[in-house]
Amino acid sequence: MNKSLKIILTVILGVIGLIVIDTLQAIILKKNPIISFKVELEDDDSYAYKGIFIDTYYCVKEDILSVNRYLKFSKFTCPIDNDEVEELEKYLNTVNDGSMIIKEGTLTNSGFTLIITNLSNNEIILGEEYRIDKKENGKWRPVVPIIDNYGFIDIGYILKPNDDFETNIY
Repeated sequence: MNKSLKIILTVILGVIGLIVIDTLQAIILKKNPIISFKVELEDDDSYAYKGIFIDTYYCVKEDILSVNRYLKFSKFTCPIDNDEVEELEKYLNTVNDGSMIIKEGTLTNSGFTLIITNLSNNEIILGEEYRIDKKENGKWRPVVPIIDNYGFIDIGYILKPNDDFETNIY
């Protein structure tokens, strides 16, 4: 075998070996991948170390740290606690003649599944438009200032009495 080919093959096998060892030490020793970079998550205090095959998530909630390791291709986001879910559901349920709840187990920092129920005796029509509010000083305020829309998706979903409508919000 040619000497330069042996060197190239040795380098390639060395890099592959280093990646395998890094991944195994992250799984077995429950540490961050050595070959990784830190990423701040949407939650102010939470962060992740993104490795080649393993990502380590550090989810901080009220000074409680939970560490989660997932394969690179899983779609993990830090969970939101039950108090925040209940608070958000109370806010959503202020709709007249209807109910909006978050489908159990779907709320993450990047989205959720919303179930809208028509509690009236009439058909109602739902559209695609929505806004996201954030609780500040005990009051819910829009995250993005409300502006008049000059372009919008004009879709209407007809919801019969006591029917549900389920949609994913990101």
